[in-house]
Amino acid sequence: MKTVKVCFSKPINRKCDLGSRLIKWYMGTPYSHVSFHFDIERYDSTLVYEAVGSGIRFLGKERWDRHASVVKQYEIIVSDEIYTKIMKVCIKYAGGEYGYLQNLGIVIADVLNLDKNPFPAHENCSELLYFLLEEAGYKANKTSGLITPKDIDEMLSRGV
Repeated sequence: MKTVKVCFSKPINRKCDLGSRLIKWYMGTPYSHVSFHFDIERYDSTLVYEAVGSGIRFLGKERWDRHASVVKQYEIIVSDEIYTKIMKVCIKYAGGEYGYLQNLGIVIADVLNLDKNPFPAHENCSELLYFLLEEAGYKANKTSGLITPKDIDEMLSRGV
């Protein structure tokens, strides 16, 4: 069995947080971002997996801590088989482009009561994490292109 951390965060640099402030205001949450944190015991380190403006990436926790702080966290325990599936999905999406317009599409779909995002190209942080959480048996009540960090939080609080 392996433990994976789902971390909800906000930027620590006030100069770079306009988008974060808008997302936090829209969702009514103290966080604007969600990422996976994998403790890699073999190397005594933590690997962060996220989708941000620079793209979908892995990076070390020490480097991640320079630009973000965890506001809330869940630990999920998965079998070795599910952990391997999650890592394969992470590797599949790593290096991809970030879905800036997808965030705007979520708001438009919400206002117009649409069941699909009008800007589905690329993934934002919450859609990416949702793909990974699906591997662990979690299901949302909406399509992946409309998932927000708040939806991930609510889904995790309900459990599998």
